[in-house]
Amino acid sequence: MMEIFWTMLASQDRKHIREYIAEQNLMAAIELDERIGYSASSLAGQPYKGR
Repeated sequence: MMEIFWTMLASQDRKHIREYIAEQNLMAAIELDERIGYSASSLAGQPYKGR
């Protein structure tokens, strides 16, 4: 199984996206961040998912 690594830039982008959305809707920001995390982690088991 592959392992997913977040680069520093990707982690910062994810944080900025979460903070931007949280200004208007905290729950939406939390849910989106969870979906991003889940989607990224699922790629480890299915690297060709979405192709």
